[in-house]
Amino acid sequence: YGATLSFTPSSGTYEVGSVFSVGIYTNSSDEALNAVSGIVSFPEDLLEVTSISKNQSVVSLWVQEPSFSNNAGTVNFEGIVLNPGFKGASGKIVTLNFRVKAQGTAPLSFSSGSLLANDGEGTEILSAKGTALFTLVPQTAFDIGDSNQEVTQNPVLLAPVVSSLEYPLHSWSN
Repeated sequence: YGATLSFTPSSGTYEVGSVFSVGIYTNSSDEALNAVSGIVSFPEDLLEVTSISKNQSVVSLWVQEPSFSNNAGTVNFEGIVLNPGFKGASGKIVTLNFRVKAQGTAPLSFSSGSLLANDGEGTEILSAKGTALFTLVPQTAFDIGDSNQEVTQNPVLLAPVVSSLEYPLHSWSN
């Protein structure tokens, strides 16, 4: 069997203070699956989970509601896909929303995972667990315009030029 757990996206560059989302997906093209579980590990000094979304999940019933611990750097999930199970590519399990705490390189991995077949025997069909690697960079300064443009602190005001039809370009001075 060749069912997998993976992260999408599996890479990217994000600024400190920004929030980004990572989906956890299963691919089970050979055999229908009816149970999923896993523990995701992330560097708690670089990232924090702000929320977990179950929207559009292939999981029908949660044995353990998706949860996270920012202190431990873990996300846990465990659920069931009702009969006939899930068979196909890119079956979304959950979406993790992270906030970047500090710059560095942040790997995500499955410290454990399981995909069970919908075969009446609960056969383990997980063959591979994906990883992800994110580059976290300092927050960039706010761009106020063209950096090549010269900024004048104290502008010099020039006297107006006064002329008339009777006295063109006449200088008016005392």
